[in-house]
Amino acid sequence: MPKKVRWRAFLAIISFLLNTHVLSQPMAQADFIRDRVVFDGYLDEWGSSLRYMLWDQANEKAVAHFGFLYDMARLYVGVYVLSDAHEGYLLLFLSGTMRTMTTDGRYTYGDYCVRFALDTGNASIINGAKIEEIKAKTHRVGNGYNVEIKAPLTVLVDVPAPESVIGFNLCLCLDGNKEKYFWIGGEDAVKDTRLFGYLEFTPTGLDGE
Repeated sequence: MPKKVRWRAFLAIISFLLNTHVLSQPMAQADFIRDRVVFDGYLDEWGSSLRYMLWDQANEKAVAHFGFLYDMARLYVGVYVLSDAHEGYLLLFLSGTMRTMTTDGRYTYGDYCVRFALDTGNASIINGAKIEEIKAKTHRVGNGYNVEIKAPLTVLVDVPAPESVIGFNLCLCLDGNKEKYFWIGGEDAVKDTRLFGYLEFTPTGLDGE
């Protein structure tokens, strides 16, 4: 089957799942990047890919902008945090396949919750196996932080990108853990993969896709 036909069929399946509420959570997209991402804690090459927000509903303002890039080997998460809280951190939730999110919500192989300190980028595993390859670099920018995270695709998905959808969530924690801003859901998402949103890998544009 030609790649264009396969991709249209994949999109049709996703549309069907959304319309039938099998996929009832929000979906973000990871943009393919041909050039190698400079993993340095700066977000200069990200541009319009930082199109999603963590939102403070009480004060009706954004507390962070974030987005996704990927190449044929890695997934990158870029986050611009609009706070200079040196004790703040990010929680990154990843579920390696959609299949793991249709069970009882317990973490299984390929599901992760990783904590990254805003000031240092130091990572620690909250849930899931210890994965040394998931790393972050940070950079102080004005009254906020740039955070750049990378993870190898091999630990995330069991089908090749770009025709992959995985589970995803993000949480910004500030003020000694008193303020928490989730992309979707709340505290229960820390322990239940069914409450994650979704991340779709877009076409690469290579080889006629």
